[in-house]
Amino acid sequence: MPFNTSPFSFEDVRTALDAALRAKVGVKIEMDSHGAAVLFQGRANYFRRQDRKENLKTFPEGHELHSQSIYDKLKISVENSTVKIVQYSAVMLKMEELE
Repeated sequence: MPFNTSPFSFEDVRTALDAALRAKVGVKIEMDSHGAAVLFQGRANYFRRQDRKENLKTFPEGHELHSQSIYDKLKISVENSTVKIVQYSAVMLKMEELE
């Protein structure tokens, strides 16, 4: 069954994603079960997809948000019954400069 397409049905997702953007690294959310965590992850990814579609209409071509979402900078993962939402960052990568 597809997700409800109303923006009002994603207020919990938007709240979590906004909190992750404001946090230094990200947030984690304890869910009741692994299934609930996976469902939340799916809803969050669907919400981002809908945000990209809306931004395609809202922002002109050439604008940084044209067909993009501010939430694209977040990684959403599930471990057991926990959803982790963290900001992608070069700090996350183990890099070594080559000479």
